[in-house]
Amino acid sequence: MAVFIHVLTAIIPLFALILIGYLAKKTRLLHVTDAPALNRFVLSISLPAFVFHALLSHNLQLDLVRLPFVFWISEFLIFLIAVGVGKLLKWPSPAIGTLALQSIFGNTGYIGYPLCTAIMPASLPAVVIIDQVGMSVPLYPSAPVLGGIFGTTQMERSLADRLSFLRTPAFIALALGIALKLIPQAWIPTSPPLVQTGKMIMQIAGIIGVSTIPVVLVAIGLVLRPSSLAEHGKKVAVLGLLKLIVLPVLVWLVAKFIFQIHLALLAACVMEAATPPSATSTVFAGQYDMDGGLAIASFFALTVISAVTLPIMLGLLR
Repeated sequence: MAVFIHVLTAIIPLFALILIGYLAKKTRLLHVTDAPALNRFVLSISLPAFVFHALLSHNLQLDLVRLPFVFWISEFLIFLIAVGVGKLLKWPSPAIGTLALQSIFGNTGYIGYPLCTAIMPASLPAVVIIDQVGMSVPLYPSAPVLGGIFGTTQMERSLADRLSFLRTPAFIALALGIALKLIPQAWIPTSPPLVQTGKMIMQIAGIIGVSTIPVVLVAIGLVLRPSSLAEHGKKVAVLGLLKLIVLPVLVWLVAKFIFQIHLALLAACVMEAATPPSATSTVFAGQYDMDGGLAIASFFALTVISAVTLPIMLGLLR
C-alpha cells in the first residue's frame, strides 16, 4: 500500500500537467495545432539534452546491457498475443495492426522519464536505455512493417524509412553520451579551461533538459480527444488489458526469471512496461494506414487509466 501511495503521489503532478494542456485547449489559451511545435522542440532540442545529461551525470552499470533484450523478447511475445487476440475476435486487419503496435510500444519517454525522475532518479540511465534502445530501436522499423501487413493500402516502406530512428537527435545524444562514458578516465583532459567548458556544457544540457517533462506533458493534454472513445470503447478495453497489465507481467517474468535483473532495475522495467501507448505509435498507426481512430482513442483513455494502473502494477511486481 505504501508503494501505491508513493507512486500515485508522484503521478498526480504529472497528470495535472496533462490536464493543464487539455484545459488550455478547451479555453483556447492554446490550440491543438500548437502540439506539433511543442513536440518538435522536445524531440529535436530538449529530449536530446535530457538524454545526454542523464547519461553523463549517472554511473552506467553493466547490467544495463541486458535491459533491451528483456524488452525485445517481451515485445515479441505481446505481438504474438495481440495478433492472436485480434484474429480470435475477428477484428479488421487495420485494427489488429493498431492493437499490436500500441500493445508493444509504451510512452517510455514522455511518461517514463518524469515518473523515474520523481520516484527512482538513480535508475534514470536504465530508463533512458529502455526507452531509446528497448523501445525506439524496434518501433521505427516495426511500424512500417505492421502497416505493410495490416494497413489498408499495405504500402512498401524503404529501408531508410525503417531505420530513420538512427538519425533522430535523441538517439544521436544516446550514442554520444554512451561513447563519452566509455572513454577511459586517463584519456580525459584535465586542463582547467577544458574542464570548465565540459561543466558549462553539462549545465546547459541540464537546463534545457529540465523543460522536457512539462512541455511534453502539456503537449499530450493538447492532443487528447475524449470524443474518440465513443466508437472504440470495446477495442480500447482489450488494448488496455494487453498494454497496461499483460505486457508489464511479461516484462517482469522475463527480467526476473530469465535475465535475473536485480530489484532496482526490475522496478524500472516494470514501470516502463506499464506506461500507456506512446504518442509516436499513435501517429504511426495513422501514418501507416492502420486504425488511426482506435489509436487516438486508446492513447487518450489509457493515458488517463494508467494513473491508476501504473502504481498498482509497480507495487505488485517490483
